[in-house]
Amino acid sequence: MKIAFFLIEDETRKVTEDKFKDHEVKVYREALSEENINEVLDCEVLVSRIVGLDLEFDRDVLSRFENLRFISTMSTGFDHIDLDYCNERGIVVSNVPSYSEESVAELVFGLLLAVVRINSKFGVEIGGKVLGVVGSGRIGLKVIEIAKGFGMEVVVYDVVFNEEARSRWGFEYVELDELLKKSDFVSLHAPYNESTRHLLSENLKKVKDGCVIINTAREGLIDTEVLVELVKSGKISCGLDVVDEKFREELMGLDNVVLTDHIGASTVEARERVLGETIENVEGFVGKEVRNVVNV
Repeated sequence: MKIAFFLIEDETRKVTEDKFKDHEVKVYREALSEENINEVLDCEVLVSRIVGLDLEFDRDVLSRFENLRFISTMSTGFDHIDLDYCNERGIVVSNVPSYSEESVAELVFGLLLAVVRINSKFGVEIGGKVLGVVGSGRIGLKVIEIAKGFGMEVVVYDVVFNEEARSRWGFEYVELDELLKKSDFVSLHAPYNESTRHLLSENLKKVKDGCVIINTAREGLIDTEVLVELVKSGKISCGLDVVDEKFREELMGLDNVVLTDHIGASTVEARERVLGETIENVEGFVGKEVRNVVNV
């Protein structure tokens, strides 16, 4: 089977090649691009990280792969892949459902503490304050767990209720508007899709003065124009691991903003987990036992 891996670090290249030594494997440190796509158009399997993409896995790009049968994304999110087209073609898509919740959740509090202490003349304590968590999946729940360790009150917005988790961690499910009005800090952990695009837009103006917005999920969850307006007015501060690149330079010089470069899952432990799970996804497909499928 012909397999192409993209955005693979040098230190993990040998592991990847050894695992599939009985197949025709091409491993690239760089992303799939116009410079290398012609070298892999005959591949049946494509594997790539999501951070650092050059070409999106959209209809135009995927239609050039006549033999493509399987895509494994080295991420939990898969909004960069045209699932409708994959369904039309019978291309199976797998993801890594769980690997970075600890890493991302820890970064949430790194950003939050940086915003309220490092970038402020007079800091505030986060213990006893209200944290609004948007999305109670694996990462959201890990954030809630850490927040409880800080002695924070937690309110959560989600379209699906996890009653077992609510009982365990003692948080309250509320509507989004209530969460925005009540929270001292808001952290986003919802998936990105058509229903969550610009989940925070004009409604963001309902937050308390001094509210801190943390986004380690997807930049599209926030209408960045509204965010920039509120940041510049001094109404809110923010810590962003993901941001619309059109606004990055504008935000970088502001005292009430902390920016990182999509590093939420960039820990040694998370990288090891995602590589191991991805290898198992590909091995499963090769062995005709597909796993972690998102489009069937």
